[in-house]
Amino acid sequence: MSDSRRSTSMVRLTSGKVLIAGGYSGSAHVASADIYDPPSRTWSMAAPMLTGRSEHPSVLLQDGRVLVAGGYTSAGATNTAEVYNPSTNTWASAGSIGVNNVNFTLTLLNNGRVLAAGGSATTPMLFNPATNTWTAAGSGDLGRQGATATLLPNGKVLLAGGWNGTMIATTRLYDPATNTWAAGPTLGAPRYRHSATRLPDGRVLLTGGWTHTGASELYDPSTNTLSLTGTMSTTRAFHVAALVDGKVLVSGGHTEGDRTMRQSAELFDPATNSWSLTAPMRSARTFHAGVALSDGSVLVAGLDRSAELYFPETAAPGQIAQGNTCSATGTFSPSCAFSVSPASIHAWTAPVAGIFTFHTLGSDFDTVLELVDDSTQQSLGCNDEASSGNSQSSVTVSLNAGQRVRAVVQGYSVNCGNFVLSVVR
Repeated sequence: MSDSRRSTSMVRLTSGKVLIAGGYSGSAHVASADIYDPPSRTWSMAAPMLTGRSEHPSVLLQDGRVLVAGGYTSAGATNTAEVYNPSTNTWASAGSIGVNNVNFTLTLLNNGRVLAAGGSATTPMLFNPATNTWTAAGSGDLGRQGATATLLPNGKVLLAGGWNGTMIATTRLYDPATNTWAAGPTLGAPRYRHSATRLPDGRVLLTGGWTHTGASELYDPSTNTLSLTGTMSTTRAFHVAALVDGKVLVSGGHTEGDRTMRQSAELFDPATNSWSLTAPMRSARTFHAGVALSDGSVLVAGLDRSAELYFPETAAPGQIAQGNTCSATGTFSPSCAFSVSPASIHAWTAPVAGIFTFHTLGSDFDTVLELVDDSTQQSLGCNDEASSGNSQSSVTVSLNAGQRVRAVVQGYSVNCGNFVLSVVR
């Protein structure tokens, strides 16, 4: 990306491209913005915001524009807001929220308006894109930084957790039809800087937070109740959560008790109410941003200028991974020695029974490719192309539907570089 971005915001546009704007670079609250193009996997600079800001939310409007509001600027917290128009690559003022606010939420309502709730301000507000104006959204003790807001199937909004000097365990429900707030159920534990993800069945998964717990909870809007569910392998706050194939992917983060940035990622399966580790990120991240793309992958970016893609194990045949092996702890020497525990391991699950070919065509160095059955740990095949003079390795195997394999990509001897891993049937 054009800038390092900590505490930035990211939105997938109606075109499928992704806008990331603002953030803290380590020395300034930046105004720059970038556009990610999934087909070409490239970044390009967009027009900069009118105001450099960080700790700000953003949301996609019904007309395809993007609303950005509040956050920290060089002068401190701000009440300004602006709108990005992708068709003209321009930013325009969206008036004033009315109060300075940071660490709050923006939620697109079914009526096209946007609810601004939580944060350092106690007054929730409504933005009307048609008139470019803000009005009060009911009243109540809603000052709660680092809370989450989730649009429910019934059109209401669940505001959960946060911090107002102490961490908060209460929830609130906003009803756009009456412009009023009501008390919701109490969380099993106070949460701040956690995540809330609406599942395909309408329930909401709340997980993580600044407290020392990896336990998660499910909110059921049909009964207005919360119930404990599975526990993550590690505590995390300031992490990213995204819906992938009906599951919830969480990545990175850190907590008060352990400020070490997490590189790990894990998946929550609503069918079993359980968590399982998945492939880790290429880099440890916190204060980053992420969004699910239209092809089922997940883009994460921020903290620094880098970005990376997560590919679900159930991805259709095609390109399933890309990366660089130069940071690996070891290389294959001699070739096809899986015991050296290389760093580039990518899980993939066969969607159907058939013959599949895994290859590294497009890599820029002499690759070694090995397939390992995930359940038996047995090698299914290996190819190093050490004497071929090119960088393409391929392994063809017969897999059963649902069979999970690990594709190991590494360099032969001291070779390393960028690689592309694909599977075809």
